[in-house]
Amino acid sequence: MTQTAGPDLKYVYRCLQLNPAKQAEQILDLRAAALGLPTRVQEGGTEAAKKRQARRKKLQQELDSLRGVFWTAPGTQLQLQLNKLDVSDFPELQKSVERMLHLVNMRQQVQGLMGLPHSNSNLLNTIKRVMMLPPIEAGRVKDEYLFTLPFHEALSSVKSMVRMLIDRFPEIYQLERAWFDQILAARAGKRYVARAYSGSSSNSQSPLEGMGYTFFAIIFFLVLIARIVHISTR
Repeated sequence: MTQTAGPDLKYVYRCLQLNPAKQAEQILDLRAAALGLPTRVQEGGTEAAKKRQARRKKLQQELDSLRGVFWTAPGTQLQLQLNKLDVSDFPELQKSVERMLHLVNMRQQVQGLMGLPHSNSNLLNTIKRVMMLPPIEAGRVKDEYLFTLPFHEALSSVKSMVRMLIDRFPEIYQLERAWFDQILAARAGKRYVARAYSGSSSNSQSPLEGMGYTFFAIIFFLVLIARIVHISTR
């Protein structure tokens, strides 16, 4: 980044260096500053920002700990601990808490899938991982699964399980509908090409899911930077 770069280019450059999954608030603050709007960061300078960052880190650690015991801890205990997390100042964490609270009520259904006639253990374990991961990490896991699926000997078994979800467990199916539909569309021996996920049909988590989105986001920002540079050098 050169010293002569305009404010618009500097703004884009700084945003590209931030991770939306963990630094969403900083991106919002940069956007607000660029538009001349009040930022979300409270007054008090660097010290207040450090305290806020430490608070977010602590909440993230507590949330990750609950993810680690989600499938084994008592449901009432999970609900109590999740409701105790004060994440109202952190939108990305609040969405994760809301999703986990919703999933608490579905745990019995998910756990009950094991042992059913059309259940596939590998897909079930992947579903449970996806449900617990933040949106971007979940998108990567889904893409990796789809990438290897056409060459998996259990492809027909996996598809049978998805059809079972549609028929008997529609609530689970709706959580990751786009992903399940892509599983059904997989063809043996045909390599999957990563595409963006829009999230679940009824509980969309974030538009930034999947490797496909990351690729197109990079292309978009590169084009945007090129246009800004062109305008600033006229």
